Amino acid sequence: NYTKILAECDVVVDAVDSIDTKLFLQDICEKLNLPLIHGAIGGWYGQVSTIMPGDRTLDLVYKNKKSIEKELGNPSFTPGTVASIQVAEVLKVLLNKGEILSKKLLFKDLLNHDYEVLEF
Repeated sequence: NYTKILAECDVVVDAVDSIDTKLFLQDICEKLNLPLIHGAIGGWYGQVSTIMPGDRTLDLVYKNKKSIEKELGNPSFTPGTVASIQVAEVLKVLLNKGEILSKKLLFKDLLNHDYEVLEF
């Protein structure tokens, strides 16, 4: 019933913890021509990407389908930080402001306060 649920949406935010579900969301958003704001966490680390229809960024990010959050745990501050970045990306997409993370992946290291953007 995803078509019915997302019929009125302008953008979808990935807040799920399964790689298979993330890849499924990417497929759905591509079918419905919707941007997907991806976020993932593991320990002190997080990542965010804006996936426009056709980008298929998650195919590159999760090509080996390895998940690290079970090993690293998730301190309470990591999800909030990544979610805040996702919200910023949603607003940039909706308001057509700034540079979005399309075909890019922002890595956030909260332990060392390091940010890195990879381009695909």
